[in-house]
Amino acid sequence: MNKKLHRWLNTTLVTLVLVGGTFFGIRAFELYNELDLEQSHTSEMAQIVSDEGFRKCKYKDSKGLGTVGFGHLVLPNEDIKCITSQEAIKLLQEDYYEAWAAVERNFPWADGEVKLVLANMSYQIGITKLVKFKKTLKYMKDEQYTNAAMEMIDSKWYRETPDRAMRLTVRILALQE
Repeated sequence: MNKKLHRWLNTTLVTLVLVGGTFFGIRAFELYNELDLEQSHTSEMAQIVSDEGFRKCKYKDSKGLGTVGFGHLVLPNEDIKCITSQEAIKLLQEDYYEAWAAVERNFPWADGEVKLVLANMSYQIGITKLVKFKKTLKYMKDEQYTNAAMEMIDSKWYRETPDRAMRLTVRILALQE
């Protein structure tokens, strides 16, 4: 093989290895982040399960609304009386990821722990009520977590569900440096 061809092949192989290595390195990092996020979602759903508890049959929540499973609000188009634990888990996952998507749409600046807390709150009270936490959200966006925590404490939501609200508030407060 002549020197010119040999040099070209070596250069091409080294380039492929470097590019491929970078590609696989980036992909490995992306997969790691996806796994880490999935673990965060699982942990958040476990906290929601603990907060909501499991109810097999439809009941009226604190607002008088029909609810089942792990706090699933029974919609008018749903004919649910009683469900299995597997069905409750499926509803939990659907409702949680819907809450997560609503947070992503409404608060694109939110990330990490802030996004997880907002998803938890959205799961509990809905995005329509969550967007009304204007001062809290502004303070979160501005990374003024002590002020955000104070606003969370000074809310009807906090008074209605103090244990859950306290846990979420402490998580926000812990972000303050």
